[in-house]
Amino acid sequence: MIEINNLTIKITGTSILKDVSLSISENKIVGLIAPNGTGKTTFLKSIAGLVSKKGKVLLNSCDLIENRSMYLKQIFFVESNENIYSNLTAMDHLEYIKSTWESAVNITEVLASLGMEKYKAIPIKKLSLGMKQHVLIAMYVVSDAPVLLLDEPMNGLDPASLTIVNNLLVELKERGKIIIFSSHNLSNINEICDEFLFMHNEKLVLVKANTHNIQEIYDEFYIKGAQ
Repeated sequence: MIEINNLTIKITGTSILKDVSLSISENKIVGLIAPNGTGKTTFLKSIAGLVSKKGKVLLNSCDLIENRSMYLKQIFFVESNENIYSNLTAMDHLEYIKSTWESAVNITEVLASLGMEKYKAIPIKKLSLGMKQHVLIAMYVVSDAPVLLLDEPMNGLDPASLTIVNNLLVELKERGKIIIFSSHNLSNINEICDEFLFMHNEKLVLVKANTHNIQEIYDEFYIKGAQ
C-alpha cells in the first residue's frame, strides 16, 4: 500500500501539492492525469524520494528516512528512456536490475513478451524510440518491485506495442503490484486503469473508474477552469 500523509511539494517557489493525504492499495493501476507543467513528474519523483518534500510517504508501511534501503527496494522508477545508459545494451540493463532488486523474474521470458530478442544485445543509442520504450518497460517488469511508477510510458509506441504494454501492466496488477502512470492518452487510461488521479489546484483528486466520465472531469478541471 502507498500511504501519503500531509504531502506538500514546492519547486523553486512554485507550489505543486499542498497538504495532500491519500492511500492506494495493491492490485491497482492508477492513471495520473494533468496538463504539461502541472507537476506529474515531480509527484512521481516525490514518491521515489528524489525531490524534497514535507509530509510522509509510506510504501507497505516502510518509511524512506527510517529504512532507506528497504523503501527503495519497494519501488521502481526511471523518469524516461533518456535516463538509461546509451552505450549499454538492453540485456546489460535487465541483468543489472534483476541483481539489484534481487528479482526472480525470468529475463528471457520478458524479452520474448516484448519482442526484444533481436535487439537485446544492441547498444541503446542505436535503438529506435519504440525499442527504447520497450527496454524501459522490460526494466520495470524485471525489477518485480511492489510499486511501479511510470512517466508517459506509452510515448513512441505503435498500436501493437501499446496493446502489449497494456496487457503487461494488467498482468503486473494481477500479481499484486501498485502501478501509477502518467499519460495524456485518456482513452488508454480509461481502458486499463482502476482509478484516476487528477492533479488540480495543488490537490490530488482520486476518482474510481466507471463512476465518472474521464473526459468531462478533464474538461472541467483544465479547460473550463482555465477560461
